[in-house]
Amino acid sequence: EPPPRKADGTWEQFLLVAQSFDLAFVDDPKKAEIQRSAWNVCHTLGMDRYGNLHVLHIDRNRGKNPTEIDDWIIMCAFTHEPDVQIIERNHAGHVHVHTVVSNTNISVISHDTGANKHHNVEGIPGLQRPFEDGKIILYCGAGPSREKALGLVHELHAYPARPNDRVMSFWIGWFRMRKLMRRLKAQLAAATKRARILEEIQK
Repeated sequence: EPPPRKADGTWEQFLLVAQSFDLAFVDDPKKAEIQRSAWNVCHTLGMDRYGNLHVLHIDRNRGKNPTEIDDWIIMCAFTHEPDVQIIERNHAGHVHVHTVVSNTNISVISHDTGANKHHNVEGIPGLQRPFEDGKIILYCGAGPSREKALGLVHELHAYPARPNDRVMSFWIGWFRMRKLMRRLKAQLAAATKRARILEEIQK
């Protein structure tokens, strides 16, 4: 099972916790119940100080109308309290991004999926290396939790076969969190340099 949280609900061992979403574009929720590819997926992911990506929780559902999807996205945030949510804006995703930003204080990043998902390093093919190096940690648990984790593994092995919604949601989180961590490290390095310069000036 995922590691325990502190008393205030925060994840102690992670530098960054994010949720990534791959949303189904459906105009008929009833139809979505029978469409093989019409799934909504949320991954809750934590990045630790060693660069390991922990898959803390996977939520997957279908048959929701746009308002219910909005409510589900917000519920995911309140349940797991991530630092940021990453929502794919392709198709109708931009509508959900706007709704969450307009109605909550949740930090949201919109993600555009294009040719970048085919890149050998930054794209879905690039996921092979961190899995082989043990840099991605899956918490299988038991029952539904294990089934969801194994579902991601099966989709990764079968990609690009459909359904691949779990792969897309996971890749969106992995891709964006790595960019966020690179930016954070650059900011920390700049702050350390400024502090060192200031210290030298004050001597």
